[in-house]
Amino acid sequence: MRRAGEEAIGDIPSQRPPPPNVKEAETTKIRAWVLISAVVAFCPGCAKWTQQTFATVDGTAPWRGTGGNTETQPPLRPRFGVNIHPLHEPYNAQRVEQLLDAARTLGASLVRIDIPWAWVETSKAGKWESKTIARLDSFLAQAAVRDIEVLATVMASPCWASADPAKMCTPGFVHYDQRYPPKEANTYADFLADLVKHYKDHIHYWEVWNEPNLPLVWHQLDAGTYAALLRAAYPAIKAADPEAVVLGGALAPWYGSADEVNMLAYLHGIYDAGAENFFDALSIHPYTDGHAPSWYNPRWPLHSYSRVVPTIRKIMREHGDHRPIWITEIGWTTVTKCNDCWTPWLPTTEANQAAYLGQALMIAQRWDYVDAVLVYELVDANTRESPSFDDHFGLLRHDLSLKPSHRAFQDIALPRKAYISTTR
Repeated sequence: MRRAGEEAIGDIPSQRPPPPNVKEAETTKIRAWVLISAVVAFCPGCAKWTQQTFATVDGTAPWRGTGGNTETQPPLRPRFGVNIHPLHEPYNAQRVEQLLDAARTLGASLVRIDIPWAWVETSKAGKWESKTIARLDSFLAQAAVRDIEVLATVMASPCWASADPAKMCTPGFVHYDQRYPPKEANTYADFLADLVKHYKDHIHYWEVWNEPNLPLVWHQLDAGTYAALLRAAYPAIKAADPEAVVLGGALAPWYGSADEVNMLAYLHGIYDAGAENFFDALSIHPYTDGHAPSWYNPRWPLHSYSRVVPTIRKIMREHGDHRPIWITEIGWTTVTKCNDCWTPWLPTTEANQAAYLGQALMIAQRWDYVDAVLVYELVDANTRESPSFDDHFGLLRHDLSLKPSHRAFQDIALPRKAYISTTR
C-alpha cells in the first residue's frame, strides 16, 4: 500500500494510472535533436533558434555546440560512465577485459563497480577472501591501463557483522537476511578504512552502500541508521585517503508505504540525522519505470527524470547543501517477455532505449550541479531469452553485440572524453 508523500510529491494514489502514450513522441524529439545538432555544427547563427526550441528543465543553460570551432571544448561536467560487475559469477577474466575495452570505446571516463563487503570479509574482520581480491586486483590493473577511473560501491554486510537478530553464522552453515545493515557502523567503517588504504592508488571514488531507501535492499528503512553509517564511514575513508571523493545516498525512487517514508522524506531524514557534513556528493538513481526522461505525471513525480533531479537539488539547498549530485544509475530495460516487471511500462524497445538515453544525457548537461552520470549498465546480464527485467539494461547485449543505445552514448560521451584528465 503506497501513501501520499510530502512537499513536491503531492497526492499519490494507491494504484498507478496508465501514462500517456509518449514513446513515439519522445523518439521523434530525439531524432529532431540529432538533426538540430548537425545544423548548429554547420550553421553557428542557428544556435539562437535551438535555444528557443529546446527549453531548459530548471533554468540552467545547456551547451549549444562550438559553432564550428573545434578548439572550443565541450563542458567537462558531467562526466559520463557505465556500471559493470567485474566480481560477479560467472567470472571470466578475458570478458572483463573485453568490457573495459568496450567502455573505453564508448568514451566512458569512469566505471562504477560493486564490492560486496560479504565477498571480501566473509568469515571475520581482517580476513580477506583471496579469490575476490585477485579478481579486484586484476580488474583495477586493466582499468588503469585503459585510463578509466573507478567508483566503488561498498555494500552487503557479511553474516558475522549483520544486525539480523535471527542470523546463523557457523563455518559450515550461514543463513541471514542480507537486507540488514551492519550491527555496528564502526565495523563497516573499519573495513572501508582498510579497503581504501589498500586501493587508494586505484580507486578515487567511494559510494557508501546502494539504495538504502528501498525495502528490498535495507531492512526497516531508517534514514537515521543510514546517516550513522555515513558519519562512521566518511572520516574513516578520509583518514585513509584525504583526496578520496565520498558519495552518500544512492537513493532510488520509492513512494513509501504506511510504515516507510518516500525518497524525498528519506533525504530530509539524512540531513536531519546530522549527516550533512559526511559526504562529498549526493548520489541518486532517477529511474523512470520505462518512461522517457521528460515524461511527467504529477501523481507519480519521482519517476520523472527531468523533474525529480531538480527537486532533489532544491531539497539540498534547503539544507544549505551546495555540493554536487552524481547520478550513479540511470537506464532502461529492453526485456521482451518479462516475468518480474511491476508495471507494463517498464520494458522498452532497443530503439526507445537509445532515444531515452540520448535525451537523458543531453538534459544532464544543462544541470551545472551534476558532476557525473553513470548508465546502468554496460552489458546485459543474460541472454535475450531471459525473462527478468534486470538482465537487459545493457548498452551491449550479452553476446557483446551493440544495441542502438551504444551509439547514443558514444556520440555524446566520446567527444568529451578527450578533454577530461583522469590524473588527480
